[in-house]
Amino acid sequence: MSTYKLTLGPRYYYGMGHSLIAIPSLMVAQQSNPTGVADKPYRILSLDGGGMRGFYTARLLARLLTHFEKERGVGPLDLGKGFDAVAGTSTGAILGFAIAAGKHPTEVAQLYKDHGAAIFPRRFPKLSLNPIELYRFVRLYYTANANKTALEDRLRAVFGDETMQQLWDRRRLVVTIPAVSIETYGPKVFKTPHLPDLTHDRAVRVRDVCLSSGAAPLFFPLHQVGIADGYFRDDVFVDGGLWANNPSLVGLLEAIAVISAAGPNRPIEIYSFGTCSGTVDRSHLFSNAAGGLKTWRLGKDITELALSTSANSMAFMTKLLASTLTKQGWSVSFTRIPDPEMTSQQQAAIGLDRADDAAITTMEQLSATNETRILSDIRNHQSEASRRLADILNSIPTLTTK
Repeated sequence: MSTYKLTLGPRYYYGMGHSLIAIPSLMVAQQSNPTGVADKPYRILSLDGGGMRGFYTARLLARLLTHFEKERGVGPLDLGKGFDAVAGTSTGAILGFAIAAGKHPTEVAQLYKDHGAAIFPRRFPKLSLNPIELYRFVRLYYTANANKTALEDRLRAVFGDETMQQLWDRRRLVVTIPAVSIETYGPKVFKTPHLPDLTHDRAVRVRDVCLSSGAAPLFFPLHQVGIADGYFRDDVFVDGGLWANNPSLVGLLEAIAVISAAGPNRPIEIYSFGTCSGTVDRSHLFSNAAGGLKTWRLGKDITELALSTSANSMAFMTKLLASTLTKQGWSVSFTRIPDPEMTSQQQAAIGLDRADDAAITTMEQLSATNETRILSDIRNHQSEASRRLADILNSIPTLTTK
């Protein structure tokens, strides 16, 4: 049997410095594989950003796990053990870290349900002469709209002071988290120290990485991480969703580096979950194309459009690279789990900062709808991807208390 060895040529960097993603040039050459080691797939779980919409993703994963727990007659399943790597952005970073740390998605969903209203206590103000709205507008001029302290308190409760190094030592699961560095004014990927040269992030606390990746402009303040926090320099970070709201490509590029350093190429499988971000009410943009604050709702919609565009473009590029590598002899599959279809009422009920009962109820409904569709695909053998996903859920072990 033969496989193909990827050779890493010169590295090309986006931006400046060591904090950014290094993209090697790719050359695939045939090599022998007498042991069959390369047959074991390298599996990546990719989780989009989307603020409170992360509740939907957490509930969907929790529902799927619960179904297979009941079907197999076992206790809570350890989803992280079904994958070699997790890539997560913003709210996906929180969920991804929880799964990587050995926590059930139900725990994250409960965090959003119980504390979402404290984290997002108010909606964005409207441009109005109404005294209350005017006060909220002036307040927004000086500070972000969400409550970072409430989020940080919950992250401390979930992750404590665990660092990237400690998480890697305990679980041996590769984690990649996109952010934006103000120091370099460009992309940054926080990584567990799974390769010898990955030293910059190893002493950084998991909760600081979450706050860095989720610092969405206008929603949350920028997050500082520096030498005192275990980072290699003082820096300030903004939401990774501005360039990789769907972190699938980040996960794939890291997989290439990891596999190439280890030896024979293994097939790569990417499972990408969104947050119902693609379909939103855009009527105000069509009706008012002047481009001012009214058009963009004080800038809020610029952030939302950037996150949605980033997710869609990353999905396209990941699919393209996966197809190209497969044609060259390296099997790479990219599975984007479709978001459920939504009514106009459901679209209006959810959003980055919607944490009210209507939003929670709507996302519960959407997660149930998509669970039914996915399980139907699995039962009816609709696709190779659904069969592989079922294989993962049928083989992962139960969670331990360690």
